Amino acid sequence: MPSWHPTRNQSLATETKPIDDLLGEFLAEALEGIETLDAELVTLEQNPNDPALLGSIFRVLHTLKGTSGFLDLPRLESVAHAGENILGKFRDGELEVTPEAVTLILESIDAIKALVTAIGESGCGLSVVI
Repeated sequence: MPSWHPTRNQSLATETKPIDDLLGEFLAEALEGIETLDAELVTLEQNPNDPALLGSIFRVLHTLKGTSGFLDLPRLESVAHAGENILGKFRDGELEVTPEAVTLILESIDAIKALVTAIGESGCGLSVVI
């Protein structure tokens, strides 16, 4: 969760904090989240029926997706949304957690990491192509 929250007198984040600062904070938090996801997904392969672990993984990806949407980073939001959908099916018991399925999630995390890195290097999510 971001450490900055608007007060009653701050109607828009961009009025009090430049978008570059918000984007920079998001990118740093996204990279931390990706590290967490990498470690937790390896654990998920070993413990596929752990609902707390599935919930934790889902929440990190959900946060990445939501913040990407807020910051108008549609490519990143789309990849995170696809991963979130699969994780939701794991969580809800609609899809079995298999090594192959976890590999697909790891591949989506790799794509997210590439997008986050490219956004950080370009400073803009709109021109990023991977």
